[in-house]
Amino acid sequence: MAEKWDWSKVREGAEVPIVFVLNLDVDGFKEWGKATHPKKHQEELNQFQSEVKKTLRGKLFYPAKEWTGDGFITLYKHPDMEADELIEKAEKIICLLRKWNSQKKFAKQIGVRIGIAVGTIIFRKEVGSISSEVMKKAGQFQKSCPGKGGMFMTDGVHRFIGKQDLKERFSPTLFMIGQEIRSMYYFPQDKDDQIPPLVTDKGISREIDLTMLYGGKELKGKFSELDAYLKSVDEQAKGVQDVILTGPAPIWLYLRATLRLKGKSKLFYKDREGHLFEIFDHALE
Repeated sequence: MAEKWDWSKVREGAEVPIVFVLNLDVDGFKEWGKATHPKKHQEELNQFQSEVKKTLRGKLFYPAKEWTGDGFITLYKHPDMEADELIEKAEKIICLLRKWNSQKKFAKQIGVRIGIAVGTIIFRKEVGSISSEVMKKAGQFQKSCPGKGGMFMTDGVHRFIGKQDLKERFSPTLFMIGQEIRSMYYFPQDKDDQIPPLVTDKGISREIDLTMLYGGKELKGKFSELDAYLKSVDEQAKGVQDVILTGPAPIWLYLRATLRLKGKSKLFYKDREGHLFEIFDHALE
């Protein structure tokens, strides 16, 4: 069925539903440039860009935005509404960089952030002139991709993957944009990256199980050790804007930890079923 779709036959200004938008950007691009002679850096960048363009090629692909610095956007439309080929090609790019990094091919290890969204676009043949909500969302997901990079997609995109083994390579997480929390799926650039329970448009959240401050839920927290517990909370929350507190810890520890974290943007409580409840949001103040 795939050969029945051809972007070259889509008329100017046509509304095209069920389009997958892939937004790609290099993670660590500035550091890569600083670590390399300008001429050498340009040669390495050209090689990387060439591999990306070669991989994301075919009748089902349309370059909505050719390389601008280290960024690339492509549209993908499958007549049977499947995302498999797009996902496999994006995975191939990530795995290629894993290989290059292990071989120390470049002066600096690099990664890619890939955001994928699905929706309707108004088609323009002029490259770079296509815009829609789905384009913006793919860009938001790319910029918010956790860890050292990888692939970050909506639950909606994940449902369009037909192959079960391909679906299972992604780990579920949550993403917060403003007050909206949506289900997402993540494939990391670094296989050792831990999957965060919540990602926000400000970055990765940190989950703190308060029972682990005193050795686990089988033990009891001691009020006399409160200062040590709060010091551990400070250390674990360092470098992140959003924090999730969880675990069947005493109420006095929750209250004091909440007060201690008041400088963070958002604070959540996670119950045993994994539901998130917002405690406060300083972004609204």
